[in-house]
Amino acid sequence: MWLRILGRGKVQSQAIDELEALPKDNPQRENA
Repeated sequence: MWLRILGRGKVQSQAIDELEALPKDNPQRENA
């Protein structure tokens, strides 16, 4: 997932949307 966040344009915004959609107690969200 980190590579996608560091990516560009549409891929980056999609990865950020997925992070925001994760539950607040999700470990991946806490790492971001």
